[in-house]
Amino acid sequence: MHHYKVRPGDTLFKICKGFSIKMVDVLRVNAHIRRRPHRLKVGEIIVLPVRDAQDCLVIAPRIEQFVPAGATVVETQEIKLSGRRVSERVIIFRTDPRTSGVVVIDFTCVGGWRVVWRREGVNLPLRVSATGRMASDDRVQVIIGSDNGTGQPNWFFVLGWEDERPAVLLDWEPAPANAGFRVESGAVEVTGPAGLIRRYNWDGRQLVRA
Repeated sequence: MHHYKVRPGDTLFKICKGFSIKMVDVLRVNAHIRRRPHRLKVGEIIVLPVRDAQDCLVIAPRIEQFVPAGATVVETQEIKLSGRRVSERVIIFRTDPRTSGVVVIDFTCVGGWRVVWRREGVNLPLRVSATGRMASDDRVQVIIGSDNGTGQPNWFFVLGWEDERPAVLLDWEPAPANAGFRVESGAVEVTGPAGLIRRYNWDGRQLVRA
């Protein structure tokens, strides 16, 4: 069983189609929506009768099929963005020496590996700069930074998992040359040789500069 949080624009038909399940099966295990199947409420939880990844064979993804034709895969990391047993894959690729992109894929028993988030056409070389946990659960956040040619990032964004999908928690913030990063309890920190440079606190919805 999978617990799904209804998002804006969701309909029961759309959800069932996305998970390849029958509406009658969803209504059977969700008595609270039987009388209003066409009026779902944003934020409410419905149970979807689908198998979790722990109940089926997980096959390693063919990374090349998730990036544009001709692109070069720079790195692929297994990161538990959602905190589930099967880690998501964060793929960084380049379509030319100056243009990069990021793809996140996850695994379901019903659909196998699928793209759940992507960002393309970034006019910077990118790399994974740091990972860590801000909250007390199993979700991991990842900092993706640009590489200015010295091996150190000078722009970065933070990617996490909110409302059943990847989410950008902090978008394109500058970082000094030779900066380092830490993801710690409740915060993301930018560090330098002399120590802390900048801190962004998690307020439950977004990262806010302290």
